Amino acid sequence: MSEIDLVHDAINSGKEWFLNSGIQNKDGSFNAWYDEEKMKYSFVYPEITGYAITELLYLNKICHDEMFVENSKKAVNWLIKKAYNTGGFVSKYHNGIFTKEIYSFDTAMCLNGIVNFYRHTHNKNYLEISKIIGNWLINIMQNKNGSFEARYDLEKKSIMDDEDHWSAHPGTFHMKNAIGLLNLYEVSARNLLYKDSVLNLYKWCLDKDEDGRYPTNANDTYMHPQCYTMEGLLIKSLFEDNKEPWKRVEKSLEWILSNKLNTNGIPFNYCDGEFSEGEHVDSLSQAIRIAIILGKDVNDMVQRLLTFQCLSDDPKASGGFYYGIQENGQLIRHVNAHATMFALQALTMWKYRKEFFVGDTWNIIDYFDLV
Repeated sequence: MSEIDLVHDAINSGKEWFLNSGIQNKDGSFNAWYDEEKMKYSFVYPEITGYAITELLYLNKICHDEMFVENSKKAVNWLIKKAYNTGGFVSKYHNGIFTKEIYSFDTAMCLNGIVNFYRHTHNKNYLEISKIIGNWLINIMQNKNGSFEARYDLEKKSIMDDEDHWSAHPGTFHMKNAIGLLNLYEVSARNLLYKDSVLNLYKWCLDKDEDGRYPTNANDTYMHPQCYTMEGLLIKSLFEDNKEPWKRVEKSLEWILSNKLNTNGIPFNYCDGEFSEGEHVDSLSQAIRIAIILGKDVNDMVQRLLTFQCLSDDPKASGGFYYGIQENGQLIRHVNAHATMFALQALTMWKYRKEFFVGDTWNIIDYFDLV
């Protein structure tokens, strides 16, 4: 079977899992993953539900199916009716209880999904709540130096900071917040509040650039948030036709690709000068997407990505993508929602790359379709 046929089949299997496996609940929310060994779902994740809105609408552009739109509507309405609180979205829903904290990054991913849904429907109710969310992110969570605080405690009504966890502390990964904020800027009569927010964030991120590497902690760079940073820089570059962020992404990608593993995957972490042997599908897929946009050959990485797709008699698992492998080479048997979304987008971008990108011009898809 040819490479293009393998990718075609993988995309179809992935779409089937995404739509019909049960990873999306009947109320519209998405579970974070399905544990193949325990045969149970993890927890409901608003951030992943936000990603899913963008992913569903993206897939609808490629292969029109009203089910993509209907499922995105369910996801949007669940976020707004159930997970929304005080301007943002609570982080998790587990055993019938919402957590009492909001992450700015999660909220920004939900924001981009809701703005994309507004673009599809032109229903101004979605625009109005998007403005409230964007204003909350900027007025409550963004610092004067441009960085974003990571967590907000709903009970104490104050910022929570945990330097021991990359996702709970201000970091350059918040550069990806720029996607939702620039999306909102474009649909809100170009309100400069949102564009200026991105500019301030960008300036703050520049000071953290270590020759293409963006440290997650002092001596550590986790590739997943490294790619988040690169994605935000890339969309800023494309949106503003500004080559400076583009050059920084090129340098970052060169650092990643020059340290590929023998498997043609990428290490999930870099610490104290050493790269891990483990691999995560989210960062592999992210690197593929970025490389495609930059015009790089990623055929070997695409082949590696295909090996992570679950092939099973269990319809709740088959077609999705596993989260990755540990340092010891053991497969992490979580069929993961966001990893599958990233992988599906990477594979479709590879398959249709000649149609999507005509020189520097994007065709069919939009900057804001990046999940």
